[in-house]
Amino acid sequence: MSLYESVFTTSGSSYDGSDSSRTSMVLHGNYHDFDVTWAVFGEHTLAACLSHRATNLNIEVLIKFPFLDNFTTSTGFVRSFDCGESKHGSSMALVGSRLKNLESGMNWIDIVESALVRAAYASQLEQDVDRSHLMLRTHDIVAQIRESIISKTRRSIITSTWSSSLEAMCYEFFHPKKLRKYLELFWTHWYPNWPTVHQPTFDVCAKSSGRLAAMTIVGACLSSDDRDRALAQLWFDPIEEIVFDDDTFSIQDPSLAWQSSGNMELCDRQLDLLQAAYCICLYQTWEGGKASRKRIIRHRFSSLVFLARDIGFTSASLRTVDTSNLSSFNWVEYIQRESLIRIFMYIFNLDSAFAQFYRHSPRMSISEMEVDLAAPDVCFQATSAEECFVALKIWRNSFHSPADNLTVSSTVRALCDPGTNTSAEYRQAFAHLSVLNMFTVISALYAETHRLETSIIRSFNNNETSALSTALHQWKEFWPSPIRDAELAGLDHGTSKTIGFIRHAPEYWLLTHLILQNRIKRDKINDVPAVMRCADGEMTHTRALITNFQRLDPGDIG
Repeated sequence: MSLYESVFTTSGSSYDGSDSSRTSMVLHGNYHDFDVTWAVFGEHTLAACLSHRATNLNIEVLIKFPFLDNFTTSTGFVRSFDCGESKHGSSMALVGSRLKNLESGMNWIDIVESALVRAAYASQLEQDVDRSHLMLRTHDIVAQIRESIISKTRRSIITSTWSSSLEAMCYEFFHPKKLRKYLELFWTHWYPNWPTVHQPTFDVCAKSSGRLAAMTIVGACLSSDDRDRALAQLWFDPIEEIVFDDDTFSIQDPSLAWQSSGNMELCDRQLDLLQAAYCICLYQTWEGGKASRKRIIRHRFSSLVFLARDIGFTSASLRTVDTSNLSSFNWVEYIQRESLIRIFMYIFNLDSAFAQFYRHSPRMSISEMEVDLAAPDVCFQATSAEECFVALKIWRNSFHSPADNLTVSSTVRALCDPGTNTSAEYRQAFAHLSVLNMFTVISALYAETHRLETSIIRSFNNNETSALSTALHQWKEFWPSPIRDAELAGLDHGTSKTIGFIRHAPEYWLLTHLILQNRIKRDKINDVPAVMRCADGEMTHTRALITNFQRLDPGDIG
């Protein structure tokens, strides 16, 4: 029997299809027991991947803006981000989608992947969650929603009135069985778009009710069941009010919690709130009505940015995480710091997105983003301290002075320097940056381009436009990388993760590049820019830009 046949035989005989075999995995986020099996066919798949590199920049394809063209004309998570049950079928079959960048003859890998996922579910049989504990979370969430509706003030955003029928629907939506379903949808379909929560140690019974409810709502929005999605909308506003009324938003100096390793409980609380608030900004922007979207963009997101700023962007650093030896390595501290790095990155990226798609001036600046670059997923998804220690130490050894200790801000500054491309240390550093890091960098470059695009002041000395042009050119040169090829194919160090919308970073690069070129042309003819109008509910400006750019000849794009 061949090795591949044994994979099918083993997985087919061990999986019983029962819900109990998946419960612990779904609630605790553990999807890692089958990672080792990837080594069986990893070499073959990687070879196929490298024959069709995922990071090759094909301008003829990019100029069509296949992702952004759809994104600017769609609503909802499923259509906008191309995810959810209706897009990918059952969660059991989703994993194969990450191989779409490979050659067309790789269908057998999709079959093996599906079998491996089933085997992973079977391995979780002994970790079934105590249902009574989960029911306590249900009662807690319902109690908080009841209190928020009954005690709503005159200025409350909640319009519902508490009743026995509403209570019944609340218990229906947050019932343990539904919590399991919606969390599975979250982990399988949304997590690739937002890998900020530490899956291996996620405990549904230990996290705040606000974050659990927000994650549950996001998962329900991805369901193919109309009732799931309709019920979710009932709780959009109550959960928003519960989370944004949290006392943590008014703490005098939340950064104190991160100045030593003895405040882990308080740090966890702040992380929970950041993640819950971000989820709310997401579902209200893409799933809510126009009034909700306007409230998020104008008010709620600003509160989230100010909380991040109060915690301190310099707190999002691994500099205190010791990897000199295993005994000195604090895995819990790494998890907290890395989680903070990632949520800060996504807040920054969303700020840039609001500028790009809704014409709102960025609230954050590149200069304040003294946030460490994110470590690779092989570190963040490690299931043990030992595994994480090894992966993190290897990654750190990839960076050498002057390209070590990079932050988002210093990385952007380096790209603006024409000499960076000739530095062996920087070339190696950029080759080892993850897709998330490269996407965050292009978000930063767009934010600066947006500022120039909307400025009425002509760039007489061209210093700013020249620096941005240099940065965009070098981003383009650095993007192709075997490390990112493997990551986009889901084969980085044997992990089985798919990459979400950030894999479309080249489209964001091209859009930013073309917008900057337009600005440079305007300066040359002394043209006055059109009046900037904010669009709280529509992406009309960006949509019009994309339509115009799609008419360009790819050969004319530098």
